[in-house]
Parts: sequence; C-alpha cells; structure tokens
Amino acid sequence: MKKGLLLLVMLGLCLASTAQTARQKVDVRGKMYSTAAHAPMFYVHHNLEKASPQDLLGCPDSTVLGGEWTQDAAYTGFQCSDQGRPGMPMKFYQHFSGCVNTITGVRVLGLFNYFDESTYNWLFCNDRAGIDTLGNMTIPVTFEVSFYKEDENGYPGEQVYSKTVDLLGENTYVQTGDESSGYQNIQAFNVALDDTLKMESGFLSFSAVDKKDSPSCWFSVFTTSSSMDYGLIKMDSDYQYAMNPMVFCLKGNGDLAAHKALKLAGVITPKGTATGKYERVEVQLENAGADDISDATLELWADGKRVATEKVNATIASLKSYKYTFKTRVDCSGVGEHHFTIKNVTPGDENLCAKELKFSTVRQAEGSLGASQGGNYAATCIEEVKYGTVDNTSEGTPYSDFTNLKSAIMPGDTLHLKVVPASVYANMLGWIDWNGNGVLGETGEQINFNSVAYGDTACTADIVIPAGVDLEAGDKVMRLISSYDNSSSPVGSYSYGETEDYTVTVCRKPGSPALSNDVKVVDETTTGTKTVPLTLTNNGESALNATLSYEYILPGFPSTEATPVEAKPATFNMVMRRLPAAKRAAEPTVDASTKFTLHYDGGQYDMIGITNSDTATYAQLYPGSMVTNIEGMKIGSVDVYLPDVAKHSSIVIYGQKSQDANGEVLAEQDFEGVANTWNHIVLNNPVAIGSEDVWVGVRLSGFEANKYYIGIDKGSAVKGFGDIVNIGGDTWWSMADLGINANYCIRANVIGTPTPAISWLQLGTTGMDIAPEESGTCELNMDASKLADNQLYEAKVVLRSNDELRPTVRIPVYLSRPASDKVETVGQNGCKVVLNGNTLTVLSARKVMGLRLYSLSGQTVATASGNTIQASLQGAYLLEVTLQDGSHVLAKVLLRK
Repeated sequence: MKKGLLLLVMLGLCLASTAQTARQKVDVRGKMYSTAAHAPMFYVHHNLEKASPQDLLGCPDSTVLGGEWTQDAAYTGFQCSDQGRPGMPMKFYQHFSGCVNTITGVRVLGLFNYFDESTYNWLFCNDRAGIDTLGNMTIPVTFEVSFYKEDENGYPGEQVYSKTVDLLGENTYVQTGDESSGYQNIQAFNVALDDTLKMESGFLSFSAVDKKDSPSCWFSVFTTSSSMDYGLIKMDSDYQYAMNPMVFCLKGNGDLAAHKALKLAGVITPKGTATGKYERVEVQLENAGADDISDATLELWADGKRVATEKVNATIASLKSYKYTFKTRVDCSGVGEHHFTIKNVTPGDENLCAKELKFSTVRQAEGSLGASQGGNYAATCIEEVKYGTVDNTSEGTPYSDFTNLKSAIMPGDTLHLKVVPASVYANMLGWIDWNGNGVLGETGEQINFNSVAYGDTACTADIVIPAGVDLEAGDKVMRLISSYDNSSSPVGSYSYGETEDYTVTVCRKPGSPALSNDVKVVDETTTGTKTVPLTLTNNGESALNATLSYEYILPGFPSTEATPVEAKPATFNMVMRRLPAAKRAAEPTVDASTKFTLHYDGGQYDMIGITNSDTATYAQLYPGSMVTNIEGMKIGSVDVYLPDVAKHSSIVIYGQKSQDANGEVLAEQDFEGVANTWNHIVLNNPVAIGSEDVWVGVRLSGFEANKYYIGIDKGSAVKGFGDIVNIGGDTWWSMADLGINANYCIRANVIGTPTPAISWLQLGTTGMDIAPEESGTCELNMDASKLADNQLYEAKVVLRSNDELRPTVRIPVYLSRPASDKVETVGQNGCKVVLNGNTLTVLSARKVMGLRLYSLSGQTVATASGNTIQASLQGAYLLEVTLQDGSHVLAKVLLRK
C-alpha cells in the first residue's frame, strides 16, 4: 500500500518497560502492544479518511453490549484463537456481564498471523484467508461461535449455544502492526444467531475451526485493554488469562430479556480483610428486567449456614440499582478464612442473572500480615532501601523478609525513606501497619511516594506517625512493593515486581503519659440494664488527662467503606484542594437543643470545587432503614462547612423517591454564608423524620473560577450516601465515581424527645485526670428495656487524651436484646414463626407458598408470596400459611413492640 494513500493515526502514549515488552513479544499465545516505544500504528484508507479508527472499529447501532477499542486504550494486540493450530490448538473465551437485552448476533474483530520460531516473533500472513492487496478476504474461513455459562470458579461451564459458519471478514480499512511483524488490515466478522439468547453474563467464544489441514496461517482475535471484563485462552485442558480482553459486540433488537430479573451486582462490604464480629453486609442490587421489583428477597449464608432471610423494603425500578444493607451482621473475627453467600430468592424471578454471589474474608493471626509476592521480578526488583539507620541492598526475589532491620520513630519525628527499584518504569507502593492488627491499607497506613521523574529511579517519601491514629509503642511492619501495576494490593500475588518487609519501631517521648484501657470492645445482650466498668491506666511518666464521650451509630447505617474508586468521564470537572493541618476546622459547636446529629463526615479535612459549572447541590442521603430509628423527631438545624462563599446559598431537604433521585422538597431556606468555617443554619420550619429516605443538602450558585465551595473529610466515602452532587437536571453523581473518595461536611441536627435507639447508653463520668501508675474507672450504663428484640444497637465510646500515641481511642459498644415473647405462636405441622425486626418468617420442612395475616375480627392486614411478610404491627393476629401441597396452617401470633 502506498504511503501517500494513508492517513496516519497514532494512539496516546503510556510508559512500558522494554524488558516487559520483550517478554510479551515472545509470548506463544499472541502479542500485546504498548502505546509507547512498541506502539502499533493504525492506518485509515484514503477513501475513508473522514472516518476515525474508533468509528471503523466501533460497534454498530444494533449493539446491546460491547467491549470496544478506544483511542485512549493503553494496550492493543491479538491472541491466537485457532482450534486447528498444529501442536497447540487454542480457543479464546471472552467474559461479559450486564447484557439485559436479548442477543441475536455477534461481531468480532480479528486477523491472521503465525509464530515464527526463527525470529521468535509473530508475523502476519495472507494466504489462508486469501487477503488481497487492498486487505480484503477472498477465501472463507470456518469459525465457531459459542456461548457458555460461568462456573463457580469463573471459567466457562455449560455450553448454551454453538454455531459453525463459513465467513468472509469485512475489511475495516484499519491496519495494525509494527516493523518487525508487518502490517495487516483488521477484519470484522459478523454472525447472526439461529436462536435468540437471554444471557446477562457468561462467556463468548470465537475461534477458527479445526479442519484437519494443519494450517500455517492462524486466526487471532483483536484485543485491547479498553474492552470489558477478562479473556481466557484454553490450551488442551488448561485455561490461562489473556493479556487483554477481546473486541466484541453483542447485537440485538433492543428487547429486554426478562420481565422480572434481580441481579446481585457485587458486595460492597465487608472487605476481604474484615476482622470484626459484627461486620455489615452491603450488596449492590440491579433490576435487569422490564418490571419494577417490590419484593426482592435475599438469603445470607455464613460458612455453609443460612443466617438470615430478608426482604428489601423498597421498590427497585426497571434498570435501576439499589444498595441494600442486611440487618443481620456477620462474624469475621475468627482467625482464618470465612466464606459467605448471598442468594436471590425473590418470588417469580426469571433467573436471567446468577442466583448466588459468593465472597470471603480472612483474618490474619495477631501481629502477622498476609503473604505478598511478585512474579517476573528480575527487572522490577527493589535494589536498595534507606530509612533512618537502615541502609539495605538486595537481589531480586518474589518476597524478602527484612523485618530484622529496624529504625525508631517518635511523635513529631520524620524518617526519610528512599527506595531504588531496578526499573525506571516501576511503581513504588508502601504501607505501615501502625495499629498492628495485620490489616494494611487502613487510615494513615499508606506511604505516599513522590512522583518519579523519567530516568530517575530513586523513590522517596517522608514517614511520620499519622495524626489521630490509635497505636501502641513497639515494632510495626513496613511493606514495600515495586511493581508495574500501581494498584497492586498489599496482600496477594501480582505479575511483575517484588515485595520486601521492614520494621519501624514506635517509641514514646521521655516524660510523656501513656494511656491503656482494660476494655477494648463492649458486647452485651440483655432485656434490662447492664453496667460495664471501663478502667483507664496511666503507664507513663506524667499526668494523663482524658475526656470521655459517646456516639451512636443507628441501625441501618450504610457501609462506611467506598467501593474502589475509578474516575469516570463526567459532564463537569471536580477538583480537590489539600489543606495543611493547621487550617483544618474544629468540629462544629452543638447547641443544647440537638439530641442527635445525622452525618457521614469524619471532620473537615480538605475542600473541593467544580471548574465548569456555576451551581451545584451537595447532599447526603439518609436511608429510611436508618432514620426510622429516630422516627418522630425533627431536623432542627443544619451545619455545613464552606471554604468560599457562593453568591447564593440555601439549605434544601428532600423526601424519598429512589437512591439515585430525590423526592419532593420538604424544606428550602436561604442563608448568608461565612467563608472558612462551619455555618450553622437554624430551620424556620423543622422537618419531621419518618421511616422514609431523607436527603439533606446545600444548594450553592454563582461560582467563581479557582474557588472551593464545600469542605470534605478524609474519607472513605459512604458512596452514594455521603458524597452525592447535582449540577442540574435529574442526575446525581457520587464523588467516588469522579475520583474523590470523601464525604461532604454537612450535618443535620435532630431535635425532640430522644427515641430508645439514641438513649440506651450513659457514661458515669466525662473526664479523668490520672497520675502516673494510677487508674480511674468510668461506668458504662446500658438500658435495653425499650429496645427492639433481635436488633443490634451500636455506639462508640470516644476517649481523647494528651497521650501523643493515643490521642483518640474509640471503643465499640454493642447491645442487643434477645428474643422474648415478641412472637407467640401455636406451631402446627412443623412450622416455626420467627420475627427479625419487622420481617416475619415462617420456617417449614415443606415449601411455603404464601402468607396471610388477619386481625382477630377476620380482616386481612397483609399478604405475601413466599415465606416472609412485613409485620410492622403490634397486637394479636392470625397467620395463615399456605404450603406447596395446597394445605394450610393457621397460627395465632402476638406481635409486641
């Protein structure tokens, strides 16, 4: 092809190691190009020069789900998918998810090449497909297109559909390649399916069929890092992960595949490193069907036992998502692995999506960290580490234990850390387990390395004891990882790099106080009152001053950990400004009328601005499952931190609609903002709190460039609840999806008579002055007499002291009231009635088809399919249970608040 007939289009640059590229280059499966030194060149034929490569390679309008190449893709390439490849037959499997429409066809991109042993390189070839000088195929090739369900290990399982067809590829007029491999036009292969498929997720396989002719020119699928999910290559009976997913398009007519289809989209919490006895389980649900779902029902299983059946008390609209937090908590406190399963048992669900979602947690033994190691470490190993009195050089290994090397640090000290990796392209990652709990990545534990200039392999960082973190004196493990991947986890294995562990020894300043507390966690169960003594001891050399307070955490509080933050393109640009510690604001003053404060923020830390909009509403969403615990009280005032003041400011409070759309305005009130402080706005008309969602926000307009209009905390974000913003229209964004993992500094102050949920804990004292080697005791008084049965109530006792290592200590307090006579039932035919919160569940050896609740006068008050029914009632009722065989069981139940 003549040079004058081409329009050259190159991809954006992304650094990659020469050593890494060399390894990828000789991979016998296929080849991956970086968009750097070994970048492929994409050419567009002159007759189509008004079209871009992205247009020509993109999916057609009939696509219902696609994994496409985009111009900002970091890597492209190809993977062999030829069942007739002599001596090494291969088949490529592409995982996909999120296909809510029916599938009627497939489009895949590919090309033809072979592996040349003499040059140890992939070369393009034309003979098998009869590719002419214009890049057109003239000889059909036989292909197999197949769909598979996903098995429990994440591999292709049961085959759902398969078709064999002879195809001529359609010339895209886009070439790929390099000088060593040559260049070839990418072909598009379109297959119409004989049957309509309904698959929300699974595997698509596209491969050349083995014709027993031992071809010397093989088929490869075109791959790119900008596609979705992951690809697998099957060689013989083994699967290997592909270097890139492939480019594909699933086509259809736009019809939704199901009417009623609930998807268990992912677990938000607990994290894999969770260690608590009462961990929240929060799951992302999606309605993948055409009809709204108002009876979503989930089971929670822990280590092989069902621990809860809960009905989601919300309507999930078609194609909308919903975050649900189980009322039942899970115990992750035991050392070792814990395995959990969430099951979708929604009545009438059409099973378009997977019925189960599995997850696990692991707790390390006290003082130990999980294993970490790299692979292919020779070019990415750590060559030297220097900090304090430590100066260590080493050879490359997957993992090195240098915890015998130690350097001391005291409050106020700075250790200068210098790490020299072998490769200028390596990313340095580091953590220090300051609290010694064996979990890396918690607040203040990540080491922030400097940006490394090209060609300068020295990575540096300043190590200081983080402010506000509760830690004991002694040895702390420091983990360092050199890796090509800047998102490598502190625990587990990764492809390229090395892990090394060292020790930082925390020491107290001479003459300082030293706080110790005998109670680490309070966990009580009672139907009446309980008193727990908390003893504080000063093991230091000067007087200890301590204040005590407490904070309630309402049942139904959403997860306090954001899902991994991945910045996505948006219609506006949000920017953050870092603040030095001296300029961060103290907590707002709480007035006497405030009995409780609704908030997600942990205190003002930084600030954010929006650069291309002059208005925004920043808000926090408090779900009905949370605020129902303070039903009957009112929002009397709002506190909001404003770094700069907009031209117009108002507090706005909305009612319930959905988790991604506010309801009607309940209150709106203008106020005159004051910069660089917490603004306290007393509402002229306090807003009553019920059992539905409440949105509390601040609407600001009249922005100026280079200003920051609202404060944020340090994070993590309560994603979708504490970090949502609207700049007009119906769309609310989560800051976590825009790359900022924090919550707004907005607080709703609640007035009125405290409910039992926020009045069950009292402290015997609020302050202590303790001399060296002396102790003091505070009584924690708990009253469960007015609390609901089988409901866990949570609070934290907060100790603040002049101990520099333990300035703030938070002691979790858990209180529950055991089941008493809240449900009295006459069991028949093996049925058992259980009440958990407002959910009444019937357990039976035979399948329960439906429930009906009658008043004693015979009036129907509630009905439900399945074995659960909502019973937010009190008094005596009759419960009719309909079993699968058509028989009925009648039981008398007494519901008591």
